[in-house]
Amino acid sequence: MNIGSNIATQTDGPATASAHRTVPGRPTRPYITVKNILWQVRSDIATKEVQTSPTYSYQWMADQVGHMAVGMAVVLLFWPFGGIWPVIGFTAVVIGAALLELWDYRQACAKIKLPFNATCDRKDLRQNASIAVYYMALGGFFALSALMLNKLPTSLPVIVRVVVMFFVFAIAIVGPAFYWLRQKIRFQQIGLPFLFRLPEFKLLGIDFKTHPIDPEAIKWIATAKWIDDEFINGDGEGKHIAIVGSLNSGKTSLAVGIATEGSFSGKKARYLTFDKLQQIGLNHEPPPPRNTKLWPWQHSQLLIIDDVTAGIAEGPKQLLQALEKLGSVRERLRERNTVWCLGADVSDVKPWIETLKVGCGIDPKKLLTVTLKSPEKSPEVEGKKDPEGKNIPEGSIGYIHGEVPPSMINHVGQR
Repeated sequence: MNIGSNIATQTDGPATASAHRTVPGRPTRPYITVKNILWQVRSDIATKEVQTSPTYSYQWMADQVGHMAVGMAVVLLFWPFGGIWPVIGFTAVVIGAALLELWDYRQACAKIKLPFNATCDRKDLRQNASIAVYYMALGGFFALSALMLNKLPTSLPVIVRVVVMFFVFAIAIVGPAFYWLRQKIRFQQIGLPFLFRLPEFKLLGIDFKTHPIDPEAIKWIATAKWIDDEFINGDGEGKHIAIVGSLNSGKTSLAVGIATEGSFSGKKARYLTFDKLQQIGLNHEPPPPRNTKLWPWQHSQLLIIDDVTAGIAEGPKQLLQALEKLGSVRERLRERNTVWCLGADVSDVKPWIETLKVGCGIDPKKLLTVTLKSPEKSPEVEGKKDPEGKNIPEGSIGYIHGEVPPSMINHVGQR
């Protein structure tokens, strides 16, 4: 699960040797300039997907080009019929695109589940659907304008009309791109192995709708509220979440969801495996790839450390030794909002958590422990599989380790 974590650099300035030197620094908000955007666009266009992995910014630009092409194609299909048929084609583009995106929006919203707040996710879905309609309509209008260029009631030469039309459409195309490219660049510079929205994290065996509400559901609702408001969007630093679970229990998905929500909320985040942190913690990061950059972990507001126990064969004692070797890096980790993914035995969580607290000097009051189990290994979903063991429910079995602080419980009625 370390795709993208083997390359690293920063976007706060030019990719020079000094820019990659590990220096002390407090977390800073992501600041993406027009120069950063132009560099990313140039890099996306100049590189080939057969040589480097396509970025999210490249995918977004390709999507919008495709949307405009669809709009133009539909109008041009109606063109041979003459008369007002191109106008009818443009109308069909607008109405058809709106209906299609509305359907896509509802399909995506159907995947959103409790307990996490989906306000940001729904807003992003609405904006994404709207911009898709916008570019399809823009492509259709471009084709319609080109077809009617000679029919405009003006004495301007044709070449002037063409120049004006291209200038106007260029502004219409580029204008919204700055907002969206900033969002994509901010996200892709986390270095996550995949994109996953937190409200889609599915917890099995917990009913959030029955009354009176399940005590375990109360814990999860309160905890989700704390993760949304305090850990992701709060101003405080030094909060920690330890996610403990076996393979396929959903540890990385939950951690990636937290980082994704942080990025879409305007936070600077970074994903690293524990092995990668050990490699670059006290050293400079390697040179960047040709078409992307990553946020420096030293300046990130949210930090995801995955596969903490990978290669730790001797148990918590070996983990403690690995943490102690990080030296001064531990202090920087302690001061950041950090998610730790531990692939430990869920039946023996306490030793690993104590090791994490001692090894990094984490205040127990600032550490939340979540235990996840893989659904195919959990009795809570027994009977939901067919006789051959197929159709295993998608989701995780989750528990909040220990008691939830009263401050969290007080949030339950405010959701």
